[in-house]
Amino acid sequence: MRQIFFIFIIITLMSACTPVADINEDIKDDTNEDLECTQDSDCKREGCSGTLCYPVNAPEIATICNWEPEYACYKD
Repeated sequence: MRQIFFIFIIITLMSACTPVADINEDIKDDTNEDLECTQDSDCKREGCSGTLCYPVNAPEIATICNWEPEYACYKD
């Protein structure tokens, strides 16, 4: 019984040592000129509250959702 418990502990510890993927590998460099707006038509509103100006050709982003009364001016 002790051997089974010992083997279980070893397997559990080994599985905890598995490397995780780098979360930053898919993030593009913000200094890329393709991700900059040169005119208003190059940008879109992004973010949960719609308060970010983001390039149209950039991947979607996630932001926290917090709505403040002063954000009312951002509505269409």
